[in-house]
Amino acid sequence: MVRELDELHTDRQIVANRTFVEREHPICGRVREPRPPARFGPEPLEPASPAPGLGQHTREILRELGAGGRIAALRAEGVVA
Repeated sequence: MVRELDELHTDRQIVANRTFVEREHPICGRVREPRPPARFGPEPLEPASPAPGLGQHTREILRELGAGGRIAALRAEGVVA
């Protein structure tokens, strides 16, 4: 049976397999997302940490690239967030 996207989370097989989990996202609040598909034991795997927000790791990445001294200028120019 083909399901519409908005019907997917209520499909009996999806619910029985616990395909989606709900958790608190630091920016978006409560979100539902797919869990990792593979199960290797009795304990269910949880999804990894949420995706970073825009600009959350900019400083660290620019430092690793050797552009740590230009962060303020790049932000002022709108090149990075």
